[in-house]
Amino acid sequence: MLKAVTFFLALFLTAGFTSAAPSELLKNLPALTDSVEEETVIDTTISSDDDDWWKMDKKKKDKKVVIKKKNKKDNNQTEDEWVEWDWDEDWDVDFNVWNSDDNPTISVMYGQGGFKQSYLSDMPFGELRLGYGGTTVYKRKDFLTNYDASYLTYSIQSATFGEKKDAALVESKLTRFGMGWDEGYGYNLGGNASLNLYNTFGIGWSKLELVDSVANPVDYNYLSDYRDAYRFGIRGEAGISLSPIPNLSFNAGYERAIVYPRVLFWKTAGSLLTESVAGWAVEEFVDRILHNSPAVAPVMNFILRSALIYGAYELRRDESNFPFNGVEPVAHDTFKFGISFIF
Repeated sequence: MLKAVTFFLALFLTAGFTSAAPSELLKNLPALTDSVEEETVIDTTISSDDDDWWKMDKKKKDKKVVIKKKNKKDNNQTEDEWVEWDWDEDWDVDFNVWNSDDNPTISVMYGQGGFKQSYLSDMPFGELRLGYGGTTVYKRKDFLTNYDASYLTYSIQSATFGEKKDAALVESKLTRFGMGWDEGYGYNLGGNASLNLYNTFGIGWSKLELVDSVANPVDYNYLSDYRDAYRFGIRGEAGISLSPIPNLSFNAGYERAIVYPRVLFWKTAGSLLTESVAGWAVEEFVDRILHNSPAVAPVMNFILRSALIYGAYELRRDESNFPFNGVEPVAHDTFKFGISFIF
């Protein structure tokens, strides 16, 4: 969860900083480049007798820079060391958000969803997930497992999957696409079987379509921000995954999600950052449990992370950007079960 929240915040803040960056900064880039070249010329005139000096020579290939450094390895030896810096290779940071080193997975989920807004009808739910995931034996204790998955998701909550139960309620259709990250621990049952307890953080864009008309003008105006447009939202899930064999797992989970009528950048980022700090505290606490009492760690991790998801959801049901002021979002809960194929 912490990795997912941090990744999303990084993209979110980067996008905001880029959009807010003054154009003068870009205009000054050539001047900055010229000043570096001038300093390079000055540096080449420094005597090699100085203790701290460096100089840069630009090769014919623009992507490579040669740095000449003078390092003292010990009190009796001083050498000049030439280092070749390849921009493409040395800045190739391995930030494997999608866990692509794991096995490809396909998951199909089905369930029942309901809205906080009581005038909206509960409806069946269907979801398809494509991504990467896997279960590995925990490095310190072989009776424990480490479970993680990352995926793209597409879901529909609609009466199409079942019959409408209450004619007095407004029937709707909720379509969502997005991304999700599962993390958790479990137990090695032997013979390649495992039982994993996981929690999910996900982001997505949802579109709410009303099949029936809304009689109440207040409710009608409230839903006008959602109709026929995709809106950003977040979700959390607590679930259990049983894998009798490595290539198959049966899953059951309970999801809580909110959809923002609009995104207030700094408030939304601050709210998610607050949750990530709480998630970091839980992660550190669970690490101590893993060290001292590993047998109960999967259960305690599941309970604490689920409590965090539940608490964050409850606080955002009325204030979407809690602890900052915000509007009331569309909130919905879903109980679902499904099957995953691991390749």
